[in-house]
Amino acid sequence: MFKMKYRKLVRNIIIHVFGTLRRCLFWKGGGRIIAFHDIDDIDVFYKKMKWLQDHYDIVPLEKLLDNPDSKQRQVAITFDDGFACWYWNAVPVLEELNIPAVFFVCSGAVNDAGNKNFIRKNLHRTKDLQPISIDQLRYISKNALFEIGGHTLSHIDLGLNLSSERLTIEINEDMRRIERWTGVKPRWFAYPYGRYKNISYSSLEYLRDSSYKGAFTIQPGFVVSGHDKFLVHRDSLNIHDTNRLWKDWLSGGYW
Repeated sequence: MFKMKYRKLVRNIIIHVFGTLRRCLFWKGGGRIIAFHDIDDIDVFYKKMKWLQDHYDIVPLEKLLDNPDSKQRQVAITFDDGFACWYWNAVPVLEELNIPAVFFVCSGAVNDAGNKNFIRKNLHRTKDLQPISIDQLRYISKNALFEIGGHTLSHIDLGLNLSSERLTIEINEDMRRIERWTGVKPRWFAYPYGRYKNISYSSLEYLRDSSYKGAFTIQPGFVVSGHDKFLVHRDSLNIHDTNRLWKDWLSGGYW
């Protein structure tokens, strides 16, 4: 525990130093995409989104991808996995502040269609989290602010050497379920776990050949012109971290 806290402290110091330097000396545009998972506190989330809205231009994901080099310091909001707390804690805040977002859903996590132990077994989470329901997913999808994206059927590591048949099940079946539940075919995909080591060449090429328009990692970094739309950077941020850390991170302190 002490080592983890020490590593986080050192990481945060580095983020502060490089974020300040990049912001002052090297800023040349480029957007950032924020990735959340579960949202455990609606009040904290509201304050963080209000701060973000006051300091950045929060835009739809597609707008950022199409024009990432805007000087307005654009950010886009995304969520991964499929938790009921999105419906209770995230969506009301986003609706009140008129903030667009994309929700990437593992269809196997949806509680009235999948395994009740999915969050513990497939997402490896020990917190007492509830999976999203089909009705909650449908509610989110009906709002023009929001889109539902794909995130595989079982949250499998796509860095593994999977057969084409397994990729079809994980990617295509996930897409079909989401379309059946929401009435809309998903346009965007997020890689489970999201590091480069979790993306194999075969899974990358499979997605390029699919009907998806883009796919997203959890590799921190700017989105700039000429970026690969199937290896898009995203920043996994914690709503309980300070505004100062967010500012330095999004300025390029953690890239």
